[in-house]
Amino acid sequence: MDIRGQGPKGVSGLPLIYAVQNQTTFIDEQQEVQTELLLESEHKLEAYRLDIGVKDQVKEDRRSFWRPARDAWVDDDFLWCELDSTHAYELMQAYSRAPHVRFLNAKSDDDLLDFVVTWGPLAIPESAPVGKSRLSIRDYRLFQTELRATNGLLLALQEGKGEGQALTQFLTLAEERQQALSLGAAHMPSTTILNLQMILQDDPLVQPLARRYVDKNTESTRILASLLGWIASASVVALRQAIAHLINKECQLTARLYSNVHSGTVSVQWELHTLEDALVWMVYQSALDTRLPQTCPECRKVFQSETRHAKKFCSPKCAHCCAARRWAAERRQRRAPELFASQKNG
Repeated sequence: MDIRGQGPKGVSGLPLIYAVQNQTTFIDEQQEVQTELLLESEHKLEAYRLDIGVKDQVKEDRRSFWRPARDAWVDDDFLWCELDSTHAYELMQAYSRAPHVRFLNAKSDDDLLDFVVTWGPLAIPESAPVGKSRLSIRDYRLFQTELRATNGLLLALQEGKGEGQALTQFLTLAEERQQALSLGAAHMPSTTILNLQMILQDDPLVQPLARRYVDKNTESTRILASLLGWIASASVVALRQAIAHLINKECQLTARLYSNVHSGTVSVQWELHTLEDALVWMVYQSALDTRLPQTCPECRKVFQSETRHAKKFCSPKCAHCCAARRWAAERRQRRAPELFASQKNG
């Protein structure tokens, strides 16, 4: 049927009602195409997030997830890993399994590989291929040493002993990391060293004792030497004050309150963007729980007490070995005069 002769005409010569219907159909088709493109881009974005191994923080609860590795290997001093796209775990919930203790106990490259397969890489550089991570072994070891120094600083403050040694180690390791990042060239002091320098200048308790040790020179090694000189001569009270201020400045973690509409509960969610962030948070959380990791004096293994009661040894076996050795030494000392007398008479 010819519809050109029916009803008022539009510009195209078609009836207006047909033109409007045709335009509406065209707009609907455009909206469908835009919707499909939007869904496709969302799927690609989600796939990218899964590929890089980091599930974006869920808007409802702000939890942070991380992916373990399907496989890990060392190639030319770099630790590579392929992320497991089928599994992710919540970083805060992992605290109960103490991955920070396991990381501190990773002595060999094989230990690091086992750790990465279980818990994933410390971070995922932007330059890494999709679905993989590539970090140098040196980066893992530097962070491991820093984490051990942070734990030692908190332990010294908590136990009230060894403050000077712990602070010296903490500053020295910060300088070593700064040197590594600058590849041995002249460099500015690390943030840690500058923070302690500011504390010595500003704190009313510490400042009078440290006035002659604050070096206005910007050379990193000279500033470090000045700070180490102050540590060697400072009182225990001043050291503890400086450590407390330094911990406050060094801890850069952020927490948010989350209220669950369905359960009516309120909880704290820490913003942990990488496994490296999570391991640092776990050490500080151990301090809050009065369960900081310690080193067994017998086997040198790092362990964490299951309760808040202080433990010196990681196991009854290590405690028995130490007690047996001490008893044998005391026995030899008691028998020494008898042996000397018998040799003299003989």
